[in-house]
Amino acid sequence: MTEITKPQNFLNTKELMSLQPSQRKIYVHNKIMDILRMNENGVTISEVEKATGFDNSTVWRHLENLVSIREAYKKKRGPLTIYYKNGKLGHQTYREVCIVGNKSYVFDKIENNEGHFILIQEKEMDSLRKMNVKGGIMINIRDFPDVMKTLLQFCSRAIDE
Repeated sequence: MTEITKPQNFLNTKELMSLQPSQRKIYVHNKIMDILRMNENGVTISEVEKATGFDNSTVWRHLENLVSIREAYKKKRGPLTIYYKNGKLGHQTYREVCIVGNKSYVFDKIENNEGHFILIQEKEMDSLRKMNVKGGIMINIRDFPDVMKTLLQFCSRAIDE
């Protein structure tokens, strides 16, 4: 395992624990994002854990959250899972937006070198009236009709219960 590039000026454990929980969460998020940006060949959970001193579950939770909101992606390579900073997903060719209360559901057709995809993101307005991504999913456009068929069946059954 090679040494990954890491940002400078990490807080020590005492300094980190002196932060309020919300500040600590933002700090860890930012440091992990910095590591992803600095290591274009990807990183593993154990590499981030070793470089930062953050515990395994913290690193895993933050990386998985970044994947869920499409700021990062992961690939399996044998027994390893490697996380990468998500760059531009591709070229957006079409968009629809559905607004429900203070949430928006944004549907984008994305084209990149891996194919054509439908990206669905849930966004929510915060107290400062800024839209934040709460989650998302990207589905290959070839699979989308089957996914929608199953989703409609699921909704039909869930409503009947």
